[in-house]
Order: sequence, then structure tokens, then C-alpha cells
Amino acid sequence: MNTGANGQAAVQRVLGNTAGPQSAEADAAGLNGSPLVFSHTASAGSATTMVKDPVTDGQFGLVGLELTDSIVVIVKDVNGNGVAGRTVLWTIATGGGTVNPTTSTTDTDGKAFTRWTLGPTAGTNTVNAASANLTPVTFTATANAAQPTKIVAVSTVTQSGPAGSPVGAPPSVKVTDANGNPVQGETVTFTVTAGGGTVSDGTASGTVTTIATNSSGLATLSDWTLGPTAGNNSVAASALDVSNNPLTGSPVFFNATGQAGAASKLAMSTQPSTSAQSGVVLAAQPVIQLQDALGNPVAQGGKQVTVSVTGGVPPWRGMSR
Repeated sequence: MNTGANGQAAVQRVLGNTAGPQSAEADAAGLNGSPLVFSHTASAGSATTMVKDPVTDGQFGLVGLELTDSIVVIVKDVNGNGVAGRTVLWTIATGGGTVNPTTSTTDTDGKAFTRWTLGPTAGTNTVNAASANLTPVTFTATANAAQPTKIVAVSTVTQSGPAGSPVGAPPSVKVTDANGNPVQGETVTFTVTAGGGTVSDGTASGTVTTIATNSSGLATLSDWTLGPTAGNNSVAASALDVSNNPLTGSPVFFNATGQAGAASKLAMSTQPSTSAQSGVVLAAQPVIQLQDALGNPVAQGGKQVTVSVTGGVPPWRGMSR
């Protein structure tokens, strides 16, 4: 453009959409002081939106503890510039826990933040952020169980079954943290402590096996086979904390009574005297016992037993008449 009669030239300057320092130049060839630089500062407009800083959303942490990173919102004008001085209110939506501070103000970049301590229950926690006339936003975090502190039985601890056979309810335990949340991946050791028999994790059997707790905090034997002898059987389930100390409730004992099976054979319970005077009652009379296939005595009445002499000389043979 050309200067007017007064030697001046003017132009309308419209600042760009981005807040911050901006500049323009006026240049006239061959004149000292040319070019002239005009400096400006563009300010953000009125707040129109509030968004989450995506890096701070979707965090993971332990129940009852503060998240590693703050959660951050950004208040923007229509051109995406951060708007300073806006008040943001933070409130717990689900999961319990706390935020600190509960109210914060956006900085020169339009950002406001708070620290978030998760609630005591494992699972999803949420926090809402609100600012006047703007659509609220919600942050989500996942609270994981803390360190294991307790072990309890979740299956029956007393039962019975045929000796030498698997029990009907394999032992099962649950490991939790101090707040009762299930702890996954905790190693539980199951040990046969009485009666013989075996325990199995589903792939191998023996007198000792280990099983890791699942997402519900449960560790369950594939089966517990009682020992061959009728009577008391027991299994102990134990687990340690991160300091190798037994968890509260460890060990958990499971008891089962092995019972004799069906009668399948006869056995000599009391051997008779090996010698005696002929015609005289034996001092030790024979006693027989019903037994199951594993040799356990079977208490069963009404079973007919026939006794007969199968050897020896009849009392009249060889006698004079």
C-alpha cells in the first residue's frame, strides 16, 4: 500500500487463533528503520470446552493408595487455547476414595489438577470434574488389591468318604488383602498332614502341591484322594505374605474321615491256637472279619458265614471198640 498525503499508512491487524506472542512487520525499501516490527499478545477467548488430559486417565493403582500421577483437565476456548482462571470442582463418583484439592483453578495453559486416592474396594473408581457452563468430564481408574494378609476356607473343612477315593468337595481357600479384596497370583501350598493319600493340582499328584490364586483370590485342589486306611485324614493349606510371614489364618486345615468300603473279602482277625489236646476246646478260638478291598474292617451284621472242618481225623477213627 502507499502512504497518504500525511506520509502515513495504516492497516487492520487481526490476531491469529493461537494465544500467545504474535508479531507483524512494515517494510519500505531504502528507508532507515525498515522494517518496523509490531508485537502483540493474543489472549484466549471465553471458555467453551473442558477435556481430560488423556495421559492421566485410565490409571491403575492399589486400593486405598494415591495414584502415581495427578488427574488433569484442560479448559479451552473455541480455538483450542487454554483458558486461565477457571474454577474446577472435583468429586468422587464411584469407588470411594478422596481427591485433594476438591477445587482447583486453571493455570495459564488452561490446566487444573488434583491428586486422587483410590477407595478400599478393588475394581473401577471414577471422579467427575466440573466447571460452570461447561460439560463435565469423568476420569476412570482401576483399583487393584493390595498385598495379601489373610487366608480362609471357602469349601467345607469336615467331610467323609470311602478310604482310598477322592473326596466329594476338594479343599478350596481364598486369599484377600486387609480390606477383603481378593488377591490374584498368591501361591498356596496344600500338604497332606495325616492319613496318607494325595493332593493334585490337575497335572500331578503327591503329598504336596502348590496352586496360584485366580482373579477371585481362590486356590482349589483338583482332587484330594484319601489314604487307604479308614480313619482320619487331613490337608493343610498355607500361604506367605511379601515378608515370608504366614498369612492370618494360615494354615487352614481340612479334615476327612476315610470310611471302609463294601465288604469284599474275609480275613482272619484272631488266629486260633496252633495246638491243643484232642477233644479239648481250643484256648484261642478263631475270629474272622469282613474287610473291604483295601483291607479295612467292615462293620456289617447279618452276613452269613459257614464254618466247616476241612482236615484232620474224625474222633472215632483209630479208636478201639
